[in-house]
Amino acid sequence: MFGLSVFGWVYWSGITPNNMNNFIDVMSNLLSFSSMTTAVFMAVLVFVPKLSIGPLQVLGTDKKFLERILITTCLYFVLSVFALLAIMLFQDDAETLLSTIILGLLFGVFASALAESLYISIVLGKTIHL
Repeated sequence: MFGLSVFGWVYWSGITPNNMNNFIDVMSNLLSFSSMTTAVFMAVLVFVPKLSIGPLQVLGTDKKFLERILITTCLYFVLSVFALLAIMLFQDDAETLLSTIILGLLFGVFASALAESLYISIVLGKTIHL
């Protein structure tokens, strides 16, 4: 829901690559960040069987937690694809409707992925008692 509202805000305000300073740098940084977080969440998948023995099994939420991690990993992968598309398709001075839609989708997916990552971090923190 948060990602949908971010998409609506980007679309409504008409943000285009021309409006953003250092558009290529921003997209490159988003691509790097999403690639690293995809790798991190793939590594987190190793801990799910270990957590399934403890509190997650008692609560019966180990499979739901695994689904959350997979969804978050997919969101970051989609973010990588959208950032790569934005770098390849648009120049710094693009002002098309397609660029606004792609940027809206990109920032919407980014917001959703960050919200899911925060939720996973909170659950992991409570589970392993950090």
